[in-house]
Amino acid sequence: MVKRPWVRCRRHHAKTGSRSVSDITSVFDGLTLPDGACVFNPALVHVAGQVYCLFARVYNASETAKRCAPGHMDRSPFLDGWRGQSTNVLAVIRLSSRPMDAKLDAKLMGYSYIGHTNLEDGRMFKDMRGRMFVYLALPMGAHPKRAVVNTVSRVFIRCSRSADSCSVSLGFPRWLPYFGSPSVMDKNWVPWNGTAFMSFSHYGTFGPHSVFNWGSYDDPLPHTKFDAVAEDSVFTAFARRYGKLLHLAGGTPAVLEPSGSSFLAVGHLKAHPGCFHPEALPAWVDRSGPYGGRGAAMQARCDHLAASANDTTRGEVLQIAFDFRHDNGTGTHYPLDYAFFLYRFNATPPYNMTHISYGFMPYTWRTAVDHTGIVFPIGLERFGADDYIITYGDSDQVSKALLLSIRQAEAMLWPLAEIGRRLDEYTVCALPCEGEAHCAY
Repeated sequence: MVKRPWVRCRRHHAKTGSRSVSDITSVFDGLTLPDGACVFNPALVHVAGQVYCLFARVYNASETAKRCAPGHMDRSPFLDGWRGQSTNVLAVIRLSSRPMDAKLDAKLMGYSYIGHTNLEDGRMFKDMRGRMFVYLALPMGAHPKRAVVNTVSRVFIRCSRSADSCSVSLGFPRWLPYFGSPSVMDKNWVPWNGTAFMSFSHYGTFGPHSVFNWGSYDDPLPHTKFDAVAEDSVFTAFARRYGKLLHLAGGTPAVLEPSGSSFLAVGHLKAHPGCFHPEALPAWVDRSGPYGGRGAAMQARCDHLAASANDTTRGEVLQIAFDFRHDNGTGTHYPLDYAFFLYRFNATPPYNMTHISYGFMPYTWRTAVDHTGIVFPIGLERFGADDYIITYGDSDQVSKALLLSIRQAEAMLWPLAEIGRRLDEYTVCALPCEGEAHCAY
């Protein structure tokens, strides 16, 4: 059994790290949520001062034994087949950072449980007038014929300074009218904070950077095509090299960087687990070079698989499920590994992407048996003058926050041209904290 699910980033990128990792799930304790509910994928937007608003998913498993419990990370909804109840919660919280270790403390100020329907993964942002919205791709129907309707809804907050409490509610949805290719109707559109713009990330290639300008979220302009498209051959080359082994997609909203000339966002990377866990693909052990073999050291790249088989063979092997299991035989690992990546694009037309980071996930000292493969970035905001908060769901069970300094983010970004020259070196690794104790969760 592999003792660490990922290779640490500093082995490959010496100047990188994060400030802290914090589990903020406890802020939902005591709410009128279903007993044993998982609360995860917490979208985030800044309200004022230390006050932030969250929009998170809530899942209550159909079987009691599969419901979430503090201290357990083996209750992912995929083990329940998503047969339980999916709902959402909207909350107002106060966030503060501990001086000694940069951990985040969250205090609940008010909430609204949206328990009548499944709104899935919302993204929170502000428009150009500073009004708060949730972008939602409302699910319609069931797999494999499920569709989505893309909408935005106002968020209304009223706070009492004397009581240090707030009420929060979700307004009616406004449809984002798009009449072009059905393949664009997707939940991972990327709102640009402080604007009426959004990006679409193309599945399989990520680029070209394709942009909608809705004009205003009061009455979004109808679209049959994108308002701007910025081509870059790097993404086509990336997809051609890695195919379905590594897949880049949208994640968080984009926020304007301090320079005012560019936006930063966090995408999510999906990878076949055979890229990083040799034991996931016993049939390919002999093709994995020095990394192969049972109990082999973890690796941080997928080039050995990308270069080792033709498309037919690779397609067959991709059907093999990942096989980390507890001693009692219970499977624990999702069939894909998820990670984050940062990307930057210009704030002026045609909005070219200029930089991208390697793939990374928070390093939390957990063993492979505790790791289900899912970390999903969904919120990005500034925290004070020098930091970013990335909020994410871990294993579809808990809500967490990664505190990353502006300096640390800058150290992780590579110019696209440099990535293009080094596609075979593209790394996915575990991002350490400045003090390892700060990664205890």
